[in-house]
Amino acid sequence: MEIQPQTIYSGIIDQLNTLSPDRRHNPFVLNRFRQEAEKLKNVNLAFAFSALGVISTLERNIQDVRKNFDLSLSHARERYTSIYLNYAVSLGKLGYLSEAEKVLQTAYNIFRYDLKILESLMEYSILSGKLRQAYNLIEDWIKLSPNTMCEIGQIIIPAAQEFNKLQYPDDLFENYFAAITKIFRDENLFIASERIISNDGSKPTLYNQYYIDAPGIEINRITETIDSAIKEFPTDLKEFFYFDLPYPESDIENLIVSVEKDIEIPSEKLVDADESQLRRLANLVGLDVDQWL
Repeated sequence: MEIQPQTIYSGIIDQLNTLSPDRRHNPFVLNRFRQEAEKLKNVNLAFAFSALGVISTLERNIQDVRKNFDLSLSHARERYTSIYLNYAVSLGKLGYLSEAEKVLQTAYNIFRYDLKILESLMEYSILSGKLRQAYNLIEDWIKLSPNTMCEIGQIIIPAAQEFNKLQYPDDLFENYFAAITKIFRDENLFIASERIISNDGSKPTLYNQYYIDAPGIEINRITETIDSAIKEFPTDLKEFFYFDLPYPESDIENLIVSVEKDIEIPSEKLVDADESQLRRLANLVGLDVDQWL
């Protein structure tokens, strides 16, 4: 029985999603996937170029990301929501959050009843600094799903209400996010995932974690560069939204191995972990990696 193009495409994407940090940017590994994607051109150009777009993301080549996904959309005989979603994820992983939001806005104009598209648009609206837009989209969600609110919606509602109290223009918030993500683009970083967290205190705030993955990345230097880039923004705005750059996944994996060895040792021989190890270990809790579909 002939294997369907969708099945071949999904297989390539699934394997790319599960590549370990030390393999996901390896040119020899990616070349093997590129050969598979090229073969897919013989049966489905839309899926082939979408797969090539994902590979270009792992190569951190933004020009090829745009080129391949644009070709994918131009060759799609059917309206595949997954291509738009994957395009947005790829742009986001390279720090082009505002551009990702625009891709999802285009998709939402086409797929007005798709909850996944709407949820992603809400998320990337926040990540690109458009919190008020994200809040306005809550109304659309309620119309489509009146009995269930998505997780990002539960974060948006209290955060947007608190943001309104600051009475800052929308473009200030967008410029604040742009100052942060510009560093990611300038440094040619790969963002394995972003996590948006809202605290449960009396004054809601947004806490965004960017899990950076790049060979030889110096987290402290990147953090200092971002701090310098946003130093002129109002203090209460920075208190409302703050960011964190947890340690790279490769460091976390090494820590896991270390901890696993430790817990095999009798408790009386355990060595106290220093503060940095404890902070790195805490990053393991609830790590959500943005994946392609």
